[in-house]
Amino acid sequence: MLPIGDNNPTKHIIKPYVTYGLMIACIGIYVLEIALGTRFSQQNIYNFAVYPALFTNQATAPVGEVFPYLRLVSYQFLHGDFWHLAGNMLALWVVGDNVEDALGHTRYLAFYLLGGIVAALGQVYFAGAPFTPMIGASGSISALFAAYLMMHPFARFILLFFFFPITVPAIAFFGIWFAQQIFGLIGPATSNIAFWAHLGGFAAGFILAPLMKYRNVPLDPMFAWADFWHRTPTQRRWQQQRRRANKAARIAERANNVHRLNTAKRAPLSPEDADFKADFRAYLDSLMSRQEFEAKWGDGSLTQGRPTRTASSGPHPWGAPEAQADQAEKAEGGQEPEDSQEPEDSQEPAKPHRRRSVMPSSRRKD
Repeated sequence: MLPIGDNNPTKHIIKPYVTYGLMIACIGIYVLEIALGTRFSQQNIYNFAVYPALFTNQATAPVGEVFPYLRLVSYQFLHGDFWHLAGNMLALWVVGDNVEDALGHTRYLAFYLLGGIVAALGQVYFAGAPFTPMIGASGSISALFAAYLMMHPFARFILLFFFFPITVPAIAFFGIWFAQQIFGLIGPATSNIAFWAHLGGFAAGFILAPLMKYRNVPLDPMFAWADFWHRTPTQRRWQQQRRRANKAARIAERANNVHRLNTAKRAPLSPEDADFKADFRAYLDSLMSRQEFEAKWGDGSLTQGRPTRTASSGPHPWGAPEAQADQAEKAEGGQEPEDSQEPEDSQEPAKPHRRRSVMPSSRRKD
């Protein structure tokens, strides 16, 4: 599947001049290699491609090469064949203008080159092929993929699928592309594709895009958590408050779930207890008088702060205290409860009556 277009216009720039310049440079160098022959092309690869052995001290740089780290930039403009060039240029054409629109011309060029450098280092230190040269702009374009995904994940891509154009969300295309890179790494090493460079560039773009974009260009809400660097102190404080509120809501929901489970595990009430509970609810709702309730469940059951049943009618469904059961037994035996016989000393003395102040006669009004 090759992307050939999207429905995502630019908003901040008139023309993506840097994208055009990068495409012209890559195409021009490839045409120059074809015009000067295979020998010139091979010489360019030898002089400007990335050899991992040069960065892991397994080989020395050619005589006369002053700074071999320039290869980390020069390799991005070399391509092996026409299809290699065509695939990279199509992808750069589709996603480059929107990323340049979000970053600006200068930052976009720096972002493109930095993504390619990190991609090359990923291939150098993780691929394990020290003497295999690496060329192509796919590492830099992988960084553009990450930036485009964070800003426009649901833009529509036009893909060429077996010579038939189809439209899919950008996030679906990037998901398929990312899965191909993973399967290429874990599968048999029969391809000359630099999968580690692709993943390294994608990781670089994911980190650099929130840092280098314009402040007024928002990331998609799916990736809003990564836009920490461009938030004002007030926005950061609001984010912390939302996090705390969400955490408190999760804790409360978990407590409610635990309470619901504990309630469901309780043993069901017996028929007699259920009858008492229904009658007490009817009393509270004024559907049953107090005399009817006490005649059925025992006198004094409503004077204890909560309904209690006498010993003859069985235990209280919510666990009445033992002291109340003892009082009920003594009441049946004709004995007064101990609590009802209060000593005279325990009675509080009556408070003296306060006289009302009378206005003097001199101040009375006739």
